Amino acid sequence: TISQGEASRLLKSEGLLVVVDGLVIDLTDYKWEHPGGSKLLEQYRGRDVSYFFRGSRTHSNYAVKIVESLAIAKLSTPTVQDMYII
Repeated sequence: TISQGEASRLLKSEGLLVVVDGLVIDLTDYKWEHPGGSKLLEQYRGRDVSYFFRGSRTHSNYAVKIVESLAIAKLSTPTVQDMYII
């Protein structure tokens, strides 16, 4: 579990990191496999994308498992909604 301050520093790193449901997700290597393309993911770098992942689009159970497998940290607070770091 990491604090929001630690999450902010982590999200500023060079990788393609986002937050989904309180988990910091590293999409750096996965971006080339994403069906929507890497550019779609790149535009959300450093942000909480829970709404886009859960609310605005339907993602399969398989996609949920992929996201969970790419988690590198869990936030101590449930969300950093609309946090944009870079």
